[in-house]
Amino acid sequence: MKEYIIKKVPGSSPVWAEAEEVLVDVYPWGCPFEEPPQVAAMLMLTDKGLHVLMACDEADPRATYTENNDPVCRDSCLECFLSAGEGGYLNFECNANGAIWSAFGPDRHHRQFLRDMHLPEPKVTVHKSPVGWGVEYCIPQEVFTSLFGKPLQAGDTFHANFYKCGDDTAVPHYAVWNPVVAEAPDYHRPECFGLVHIEA
Repeated sequence: MKEYIIKKVPGSSPVWAEAEEVLVDVYPWGCPFEEPPQVAAMLMLTDKGLHVLMACDEADPRATYTENNDPVCRDSCLECFLSAGEGGYLNFECNANGAIWSAFGPDRHHRQFLRDMHLPEPKVTVHKSPVGWGVEYCIPQEVFTSLFGKPLQAGDTFHANFYKCGDDTAVPHYAVWNPVVAEAPDYHRPECFGLVHIEA
């Protein structure tokens, strides 16, 4: 199981220059690329919440969906799944339009959108360049307190995984950070999440 250490910084803005990155470079169901795109993810905790930054050197991402909770996994998609307690896990999935799928539940088939739970959906900032794209957002502490009973804080450990996919892209692909054991592509495997430690 892979492990990742993140920092907590005061205030409400992350200091990405101080964050470590992890690579989403494992293809459990075969890599369809001769040279796979590099995909990286970073996390940082502030007083506001858990900040997520993911980026990919995919120059022309498929981006057809525009509304939150559209099936963005069919587009070029960057995803963060995490669990900070009992009862289930969160999944956040973003395309290059900034549309985000935000849900919580114990497994693939029993999930609720955060908006239906009267919890805030992250607001996504999209970064684009001629050579790639990325997304940045913050999961508010209110979400962790409501779902897991307490906010994230220094010294905590939780579980997470990062993914890159594209069901309907020209080259369908499925990459992960922590290896996933499943016969077919399946990101809803909390037993395969890695460990994330927040510096004390």
